[in-house]
Amino acid sequence: MSLKPHYKPAIGGLLVGIIAVFFPQVLGSGYGWIQIAMNGDIVQMSVILMMALVLLKILATSFTIGSGGSGGVFAPSLFIGAMVGGAFGQILTFVFPEIVTQPGGYVLVGMGAMLAGAAKVPIAAIVMVSEMAGNYNLLAPLMVASTFSYLLSGRWSIYEKQVENRASSPAHRREMTVDILERAEVKDAMTTKLIVARPGDSLEKALKTLLDRNIGRPPVVDDSDPTKLLGLVTKLDIMKAHARLSAER
Repeated sequence: MSLKPHYKPAIGGLLVGIIAVFFPQVLGSGYGWIQIAMNGDIVQMSVILMMALVLLKILATSFTIGSGGSGGVFAPSLFIGAMVGGAFGQILTFVFPEIVTQPGGYVLVGMGAMLAGAAKVPIAAIVMVSEMAGNYNLLAPLMVASTFSYLLSGRWSIYEKQVENRASSPAHRREMTVDILERAEVKDAMTTKLIVARPGDSLEKALKTLLDRNIGRPPVVDDSDPTKLLGLVTKLDIMKAHARLSAER
């Protein structure tokens, strides 16, 4: 919407407030309501209510972040996954009461599956949800649900700037890059076939050597000791001296 920036938070807050008047469960992180769903309290958390909260939490989160608010995406992902899993668990409890005796377990599995698919972190989702539950009894179903959620979500992610690996990250590119100069030695880069000038060389010879070899600043070495550096001479110096000498002649 092409509105002034200070209008957008007001509209977002108004829309979230209207939802919260009728469904206060969408406010905050929602961890308390997740706990109620885990306890299997069908009075406070019925199947219809949980399915409604899935849609309403998506809208409330979208209004908050879309209007410029800092609502976060981690807690809403857990809340939405918990409501989907809790509703599914209660439906199975109603259909198969003798088989499904703990519908709260579906809440945890739903949290892990939603986080794994939305944030593309299946392993982290499995570990975090298991730690939040305080045990690893649901490790196997968490692994299955998180893996399927990760695969079915494809390349879609709530993090638009997320890259595939550390090597593709601008923040870690330097530590993941191999610097060629760190492995190169001076002897591999240097050359011993230097084009040098000597004190007794004529201007014509020096100028011809510089022009033929395209050298800008050759070293001047001693005639008796080639390893002794006497100085440097530039192409411009030789050209000026040659032009001055030609003019005198």
